Amino acid sequence: MECQKAALQAVQHEAESAKADLRQEFEMREEHLKQGHSKKVTETELLLFDLRGENERLETQVKSARDKAAGLEERLREMAEQADSAAESFHLQPEIREMEMMCRQERSEREEAQAQLASLQEDYRLLEMELEEAAGKVERLTDECQERSDQANQWYKTLQASKEQVLELNAKLESLRMERGNSRGSAGNSLFGEVDDRRLQVERKYVSLQVKHDSLEKRHNSMSQQYKRLKAEMSSLLCQFSVVGGRCSPHKETGGGSETGSVREGIPRHQTTQT
Repeated sequence: MECQKAALQAVQHEAESAKADLRQEFEMREEHLKQGHSKKVTETELLLFDLRGENERLETQVKSARDKAAGLEERLREMAEQADSAAESFHLQPEIREMEMMCRQERSEREEAQAQLASLQEDYRLLEMELEEAAGKVERLTDECQERSDQANQWYKTLQASKEQVLELNAKLESLRMERGNSRGSAGNSLFGEVDDRRLQVERKYVSLQVKHDSLEKRHNSMSQQYKRLKAEMSSLLCQFSVVGGRCSPHKETGGGSETGSVREGIPRHQTTQT
């Protein structure tokens, strides 16, 4: 009994030790996952903060331009009132001419500021439209690439199955040829012809699938090149968008690729030999 108790205690001790080790490992893994999640959340918040900062800077510039235009208009109104008052006296003609010149200058500055504001707003609108269009193209191209990848994988599996059928039929055909050499019976000839017809049919299907697979692979390569060009265009648009806001942010310029997401180029390049 004492031996059994001692053995039971040893087993319990080992179980408690293993349980503690597992708990420690679980806590370490949980802490690692929490740190990774916290890091990703922090990175996302920083990116969002940068984007909001760029938008706020652009809005501040637009508001500043509007305030400047309003101030110039108010100054023009005040100068016009002063000019009307000064016109009542003949002795103030030189001052009136000077004020009229100042009014024309202020009016010119106001019109220039309004033109700059309109140009800035138009550039902002066009860049937003181009950015949305490029993002849509990248999303459509990503979906199409994935669809083509799945289709290519399916065709490749069918291609491999057809290749195995061709090999199997060739083996049967070779066996029938040997049997035909030993026996010249009509039943053997009929079975030989049937197997040969089936072999030719499977070979034609195999060749057709091979051609489709090669064509799809070429289309995939072309779409990959188009996707890279769209990524470059989006990076350029993001840079231009930041320039309108006052500066070109390297963080946003490199973030164009992650914003569009990545295309999984999953079409395998299998080398197949036709039997």
